[in-house]
Amino acid sequence: MTKQLEARQSATPNATALETTLVHDAPLPVLDHGAVDPASTPSRSNALDLVGDVEVRLEARLGAALTSIERLMNFAPGTVVELDRHLEDAVEITLNSRPIARGTIVAVGENFGVRISEILDTTHGDI
Repeated sequence: MTKQLEARQSATPNATALETTLVHDAPLPVLDHGAVDPASTPSRSNALDLVGDVEVRLEARLGAALTSIERLMNFAPGTVVELDRHLEDAVEITLNSRPIARGTIVAVGENFGVRISEILDTTHGDI
């Protein structure tokens, strides 16, 4: 199959752009959008090999609070802000600001951690 590039001025009177068109002297193949050959589709483990090392940011949302600007301006060391969650409530784990799991706060050495207690159904949303 040979290919040629054809350059022509646009037919629009006020146009100044040069259009480039790829001209084929043979018919293009018709793609079958039917069944996919499983042998040609990467398996889950092969796909994971491609992106397995990509890092993503998880966040654990402990709670939130509404406050006035006046109270905010009076914050000082020692000010306690009451959050909208109880001590025994699960924290929300998010990926790209979307909830994916819930868990409880635990100590991991000198750091906080979250023990996963529930994986959320994310099949109906984009993560």
